[in-house]
Amino acid sequence: MVTGSIAARPIASAEPAPPGIAAGDWEAARQALTEALRPRGGSASVASVPWENPATRAYGNVTPVGASSARASLTCQDFLMSVVHGDQDEWLSGEACRSEAGTWKIAEVRRLDRS
Repeated sequence: MVTGSIAARPIASAEPAPPGIAAGDWEAARQALTEALRPRGGSASVASVPWENPATRAYGNVTPVGASSARASLTCQDFLMSVVHGDQDEWLSGEACRSEAGTWKIAEVRRLDRS
């Protein structure tokens, strides 16, 4: 779902699935990540965007964390992503950066260890 006057630009589709998420589930999660990172005017922000892959029954949420930061000509945003498949759940932490052209690219993603 895309709302508002600024069109969401997808995360680059050529990016491989990050560790902790199956390649088939990445497409749905990537769409949720795109929506979660979509620029919003004023104070409107999204708390969390759900995703689901009905084919594998995997699902989760993507949540932007903190304020975005500027680096050179990029705007970067940290995020958390949950991945639930059956009785197993994983958490990923990452950073995506948006170019001046408006496309997002995963700059970093890592699996969070359970303590």
